[in-house]
Amino acid sequence: MRRRWSRSVRALALAGVVFGGQGQEQGQLVPIVIVPGYPASKLEFNIPPGTTMPPSLSQCPSTTNGWQQLFPPPTNLTFAQIPCWLAYAGFTANHSSSTGISPIIPTQLSRVTDFGGFGGLPNLDPHILPAFLSHGYAPGRNLFGAPYDWRLPAAAQPGFFADLQSLIENVTTTNGGAKVCLLSVSFGPSYALAFLHRMTPTWKQQHIAWFVAESPVWGGTIEALLGYISGYLGFDNSTGYETEIAEILARETVNAWSFARFSTDPSVGWTAAEPVVSTENASYTAADYSRLLVDLGVPEPQRELAELLIADPDLLNFSAPGVNTLVVCGIGLNTTGNATFRTGFGTRGDWEIHAIAVYDGDEVSPRRSCLRGTEWAAEFKTANLQLVHKEYSGMLHATCTHPDPTNSTAPNSLCFDDVLQAING
Repeated sequence: MRRRWSRSVRALALAGVVFGGQGQEQGQLVPIVIVPGYPASKLEFNIPPGTTMPPSLSQCPSTTNGWQQLFPPPTNLTFAQIPCWLAYAGFTANHSSSTGISPIIPTQLSRVTDFGGFGGLPNLDPHILPAFLSHGYAPGRNLFGAPYDWRLPAAAQPGFFADLQSLIENVTTTNGGAKVCLLSVSFGPSYALAFLHRMTPTWKQQHIAWFVAESPVWGGTIEALLGYISGYLGFDNSTGYETEIAEILARETVNAWSFARFSTDPSVGWTAAEPVVSTENASYTAADYSRLLVDLGVPEPQRELAELLIADPDLLNFSAPGVNTLVVCGIGLNTTGNATFRTGFGTRGDWEIHAIAVYDGDEVSPRRSCLRGTEWAAEFKTANLQLVHKEYSGMLHATCTHPDPTNSTAPNSLCFDDVLQAING
C-alpha cells in the first residue's frame, strides 16, 4: 500500500505536486544514479617513474610504482609522512592548464575507482545498499554509483561529466528507455547541478526523471571553512563544539571552496554585512574571502587557487537544473552559523574558537542554505516542471539515504520513503 507524505514534513510544493517518473512501465522502478557527498569517493594516485620531485618534497618517494590509495589516507600514515601525503593530495593554480589547476607534482595522475558501482564509495556502501535492496533495487541493474574527485571544482571535471553522461545513457538503454533519477548528497548536488547545466534540454528530457538534492550545501556552510582555519570538528548537539590538532589532515586538505558556496541573499544565505568569521579585531563577511585568506597567512599560490575555486560559475550564478527537482533537508538541529576566534589571525597557528552562533539546520548546513533552491520557483512554473522542497525535523545532515531499519517513523526513514515514492509515483 502506498504511504502518504509524512505529516512531520513541511512541504513547499512550489510548482506542481504530482509525483511520478515519466516514461516508466507500470511497476518498473526508476533507475537511480547516486552522486555522493564530500569526501565519499575513494581516490587513487600514480607518480610515474622518472618524476623529479620539487625541492621541498625531496624526502618524498618520487614514484608510486603503480596506483596507490590516496583517500581515505593510509591508516598507518606517520606524522613525518604527512607533508608528502598533503603534496600528493594537493593542487595548485596553473594558468597554462585548460582547467586552471594542476597537481602539485605535475606528472601525478589521479582517478576514482569502480565508476558505476559502489566499490569506489566505501563510506556509502554498507549504509545505503540494504535499504535500497529492501525496496527492489539492485546494484548494476537499477542502482549505480558515480564517484568523482571532490578536490576539483566543476570547471575541472570534464572527465567526470563525460563518464556520468555515458553512464546515464547506458542505464536508460539497458532499462528499456527508462529515465533516471539523479540522486545527490550533501556536496554532491553542487556537482550534479553543474552536470545538468552542461546537458541540453533535449538530453535532459530524454534521460532525467528527477534530480534529488539531499542536504545540499549550495547556499553555504561554514563547517569546511572552520576546518580549514582550526581543525573544527563540527557542532555536536550533545557535547557542543571542540577542536583537535589531530584534524590536521582535514584542515590542510579542505580548500576555501566554502566561501564559493555562500549566497548573500539574506533569505537563503548570509547578508553582505553578516560576519561569517570574527576575531578580536576584525570581521569577515561572505564577500571578504580574499582578505581572510591574506590575514590567515595563506601563501599566494594557495590564495590564487582559492580564488579560482570561489569563482566557480555553477553555484555563483545558480541557474536552474531544468528537470523535475526534489530537495530534502533536515531542520531543527543546532548548526554553526558563524564563529568568533579568541585572537586575531597572524602567522599560521592553531586558532581557538571562542564562540559560535547557532542557527537552525541539520548540524552541518543551516536551513536557509538548503532553501536556496526556492529561487527557481518562477522558472520551474514557466517550464511546467516540478520543484518540491521538503523538510524533516531532527534529520541529521545527509542521512535521508541512511534510513533507520529499526524505526520506520524516524525522520531519515520518512525521508527515504518519501524520495522513493516521489520518483516512482
